[in-house]
Amino acid sequence: MSVWSPVEIDFSKISFEEDIASLKKKESFIKRYYYGFIAGIIVVLMSSFLWLAINQFPFFILFIILSFFLFVWLHASILSLKKGLIKLKVAEKNKWVYSPARSTYLFSLFSQRFKRFFYEETSTLRSRRYTPFFEHVFWGAFDKQTNSYDFMAGDFNYYVERSSGKDRSIVRYTDHFFIVRMRTDIKGEFRLYSKNIASRITNFFFKQNIVTESIDFNNSFSFSYQNNDSETKVDIMSVLSPVVIEDLVSFYKVKAGTARSMGGARILFEQECIVFTAPGSLLPNKKGLRLSSLDVSEEDTAVMQDRLDLFFELASKLSTSLTNSEY
Repeated sequence: MSVWSPVEIDFSKISFEEDIASLKKKESFIKRYYYGFIAGIIVVLMSSFLWLAINQFPFFILFIILSFFLFVWLHASILSLKKGLIKLKVAEKNKWVYSPARSTYLFSLFSQRFKRFFYEETSTLRSRRYTPFFEHVFWGAFDKQTNSYDFMAGDFNYYVERSSGKDRSIVRYTDHFFIVRMRTDIKGEFRLYSKNIASRITNFFFKQNIVTESIDFNNSFSFSYQNNDSETKVDIMSVLSPVVIEDLVSFYKVKAGTARSMGGARILFEQECIVFTAPGSLLPNKKGLRLSSLDVSEEDTAVMQDRLDLFFELASKLSTSLTNSEY
């Protein structure tokens, strides 16, 4: 399969055609029995009032709860399916490769390649009974300013075990990721992440903060890198030219206004790649996502395409700046 990936992937372990066929089969099933499901929910709901009429209050409560859970299940199924169909249509339109299925195999590869990014962030709290996975992954290329860029994007899911006294629970978190291949290798390796109280404390003890000439940048990002020496800092600043800093600040402001949260945003600069992750799915649950039918409209795909275009614009600007710089 002729697609770019920052790691060597055995694509025979990813069942693209079967996954797409399964997605379309679910679409056919929901469409065929949609009104039957609605009718069933209405019947259960009406039955609850029948039990109330004959003074069987416990059965009334039971049927109310049952109808509620049936509605929640149907809504969640349609939402999940609709989002998968939107991503499939966007991939087909742009001639990208798309895999909707969960893949622990892809996670294992990327956690080895980007150890300080996909693995380190969840290693201390991850439950040993659950394995993180990738899903809804795109491979493809986009064109910007007469140049073509290879990229990967998708969702990254991991589990965290929470405990409160004797009570323990497993919580699943979803981040989205975007990886693009630059047109030049990046000197050094470092990570930027959203500035918060934890990052301020870390920088206070490990002295990894680097002050740039941009106040907005200094207030938005903290640094993380392995070799805390003057040569490493010089390499980092050679990458973070004034133009690159301006592009990152502009992207941060736009993304903070459209994303669910920028509190966990991270950007990794490593060799030929720039990797971005942030909380939430690549296609979040927005009011603009129409659930009135399973038919995917241009409006639906525009939500997804606009989100990807935001990354494409940043990647092309960073690549141009890095290529034209003297470093």
